[in-house]
Amino acid sequence: MNISIIIVNYNTKDLLRNCLDSIYRHSRDIGFEVIVSDNGSLDGSVEMIKESFPGVKIIENRKNIGFGAANNRGLDSASGNYVFYLNSDTVLLNNAIKFFFEFWENYHDRDHLGALGCVLLNSRGLPTHSWGGFSSATRELREKLPGARRSRPAPVVPPLEVDYIAGAALFLKNDGFARFDERFFLYFEDSDLQLRLAGAGKKRIIIDKPRIIHLEGASNSPSAMPAFEGSFSRIQFAISKIKYYRKKKDNPLCIFILKMLILVKWLNPLLLRNTSKYFKQLLLA
Repeated sequence: MNISIIIVNYNTKDLLRNCLDSIYRHSRDIGFEVIVSDNGSLDGSVEMIKESFPGVKIIENRKNIGFGAANNRGLDSASGNYVFYLNSDTVLLNNAIKFFFEFWENYHDRDHLGALGCVLLNSRGLPTHSWGGFSSATRELREKLPGARRSRPAPVVPPLEVDYIAGAALFLKNDGFARFDERFFLYFEDSDLQLRLAGAGKKRIIIDKPRIIHLEGASNSPSAMPAFEGSFSRIQFAISKIKYYRKKKDNPLCIFILKMLILVKWLNPLLLRNTSKYFKQLLLA
């Protein structure tokens, strides 16, 4: 088996159907399996898979165990030499998995190759969040100061080495580096994984042939989340961000200040009802 495609699903039946349909429509001349790790969906996702895609291997987690953990449950069942982590809100437009596979197999320095990605497209066919630089608590705090200029990534000209590839479509070797840290429930698990790849001297490269639509855009960016600061997504983003900075061994003082800024924001009476039960998680992050 060449490639194991792993998709985490949580109540995204219609999106998942489109994703699976695009995989089977476009993937040719390559051995692959599809594994859906379902986090206790209640929208009929599992029944839809069994009825419409009987060849898909389903991992039923019974409850929402988190994005990284659900991917790991899929990884435990993967038989492919490579793993392709794919969001359920993506649509393949061409034989993307074969293009990733061929690039890796023909790369001149495969021993130092860690992950592949591509320029993701939004629903209008325009480039959306596909890669980024490793963030730091110090830089974030500095950019919060009045008049600070935010850093912007350079334009993508594939093939291009980057710090991290967006986890919506992430192609890796099926080895120990493909496993997520399950302490991240949601967000930053992809950055953390690739930080470990960087520490081992393995490259992360954006290539040009695969074409994939990501309907939600920057899935690990606040701009793609619900506007309400007390939403589950934004709360988890804040907690995971602090965990990431601490694990990255950033400046402890900057981490502490950012944590206090988040707590002050959460104490707003409009947010308190939704954020109070997460105070302990943030403090211990």
